[in-house]
Amino acid sequence: DEYVLNFMQQKLQKSTLPLFATQYNISTHYPNDLTGAFAKKTQKLSLPPALKSMMYYDECLQHFFSQASGQPWFANTVFIFCSDHWVNPDPTHTAEDVVNSFRIPIFIFDPVRNQKKVISNPVSQLDIMNTVLTYAGIKDSIISYGISLTGATDSNRMVFTKINNAVYQAINNKYVLGFNAEEGKALYCYAYKTDLKRERNILSQQNAGVDSLQQAMKAFLQTASGHYRTKN
Repeated sequence: DEYVLNFMQQKLQKSTLPLFATQYNISTHYPNDLTGAFAKKTQKLSLPPALKSMMYYDECLQHFFSQASGQPWFANTVFIFCSDHWVNPDPTHTAEDVVNSFRIPIFIFDPVRNQKKVISNPVSQLDIMNTVLTYAGIKDSIISYGISLTGATDSNRMVFTKINNAVYQAINNKYVLGFNAEEGKALYCYAYKTDLKRERNILSQQNAGVDSLQQAMKAFLQTASGHYRTKN
């Protein structure tokens, strides 16, 4: 990554402003080989290999931002970091989880705003497009399943995830609902903050919150299907 980020730095310096650029890093996608210098530097640290990969990329980013901060475009640029999928670097970890396996980091860094804010409500990768358009000042009407993360987020926000080609999930700040789109029926619902092992399926209980998730899921699938199948 240190070489790719240096290459990106060179390209950015030659780019016409305003610019939009993406760096998709995969060389630190564990399992991977560290560079010889960094492997030697960290060989005495008793850490899992995946954590050493993270340390390596962190050092690469430090170098990148040290260079970028001196460029004329830096103060007018917003940097957005997002993981494409979840991973647990703990080698003792066993099974993935219907909630934790969709919990990924999203960071937004605006050099001119010294604002440290943590959003604890559910957000989505789909929010990234809306956030970019907001920073760019685009006000056109678009069809989107996301929101901009520049403002306050709704504590009752609901986001959708996809387990496989049949099963989708709706997640809010309290429940996770699994829904089979092919069969048109809900499969499970867990109060994931209290039921940490997802052992109590509350789908059959009378619960307004669960009913709301089911209705929202059906509406989401119907709307998305219509958008996929038609141009209008």
